[in-house]
Amino acid sequence: MNRVVRWFRRHDTFWLPVTSLFVFLALWQLASTSGIVQERFFSSPVGVVQAGIKTVQDDRFWNDVSISASEFAVGYAVAVVVAIPFGVVSALYRRLGYAVEPFLNGLNATPRIALLPLIVLWAGIGWPATTVTVFIGVFMPIAINAFYAVRTVDRGFLTVANHFGASQRRKLRTVILPSVVPFVLAGARLGIGRGVLGVVIGEFYSSTAGLGNFIFVAGATLQIDKIIFGALFMTTIALVAFLALERVERRVESWRPDLEFGT
Repeated sequence: MNRVVRWFRRHDTFWLPVTSLFVFLALWQLASTSGIVQERFFSSPVGVVQAGIKTVQDDRFWNDVSISASEFAVGYAVAVVVAIPFGVVSALYRRLGYAVEPFLNGLNATPRIALLPLIVLWAGIGWPATTVTVFIGVFMPIAINAFYAVRTVDRGFLTVANHFGASQRRKLRTVILPSVVPFVLAGARLGIGRGVLGVVIGEFYSSTAGLGNFIFVAGATLQIDKIIFGALFMTTIALVAFLALERVERRVESWRPDLEFGT
């Protein structure tokens, strides 16, 4: 008995989430079967699984997956390439930072769906509009994290580098960038969720294909099980990418400056 108790104590990060998930699914299925929750409004776990099995056998679904994945990948990659140097350079030059900071904060607070009509007007409908929407959603958290990360670099490190006569390039490479990387990775993780949201919003509004359009069509035809399956499918893909970046972030955790509160 003691061995069993010790196993549960050591592996509580595994069995607690798994148990809570199974309990939730069991209660959901029970509520649907008993009529407490009407399946036409919220489906059931069995209905979602059945809809998922049928959906994945349809080539059109995988075409939607391919389109959404390409839109997300291009928008995300371009955002990372542009946002990191933009944030770092803007913070390195004081006057440039003063000029850029209000726009960063303002755009970050602006709902992207409010910009979608302009995006469609500028980029056109379909793939370009969705990719630009993803780009904007991913760009903001990465650029802001990079911008403020540079401002949190330990001045003591920079003072030591100056005393040893380090050039600006060397200080950037050995002091500033290692301090910025953990914050940029945190922004990149936030960007995954915002990028997926950008795919859904863009395809709802301006596309006739993709997972967002798949969910939109399922909603228009009241196929609740397909709506939930599509949402869960996108969530699963986002979680995989999120966990992959989290593993990378743990590898560079030692670069993050320690913050001490109190005395």
